[in-house]
Amino acid sequence: MSTTYIADGLYAWTVTLANGEVRQTAAKSVVTAVGHLPVIKAERGAAITQALPAPVVTPPLVPAGAAVGAGAFTLQVNGTGFQAHDTILWNGVPKATTFVSPTQLTAALTMAGTSIGPIPVAVQNVFGEVSNGQSFVATA
Repeated sequence: MSTTYIADGLYAWTVTLANGEVRQTAAKSVVTAVGHLPVIKAERGAAITQALPAPVVTPPLVPAGAAVGAGAFTLQVNGTGFQAHDTILWNGVPKATTFVSPTQLTAALTMAGTSIGPIPVAVQNVFGEVSNGQSFVATA
């Protein structure tokens, strides 16, 4: 098992099972801290799952929409469970994201190249878990 420090007290644990399958953290584990380092105690052969649940995006997106071809703007995504290295997905594409708080992320975006209609917005955490989506509305 290897432990990787990501930032802000966030760690990723990688476990290679006997069959060669690679997973992250242990489901039947007790995670405690010794100083600032996490300690994982897992039962032998325990099932392996993600360390963090997927973030949750809640309305409203701010702004909720913009005109196609409009200039640059900052999108504010609200929700819960955000971590410092989470990424906003704009129409499925990761965007440079600023962590504001565990309930807010922002990204500098532009409407160039978009079409009229809904644009899906979600958040992906460092383990690849993706939140529920909200729709940003591109207007004429």
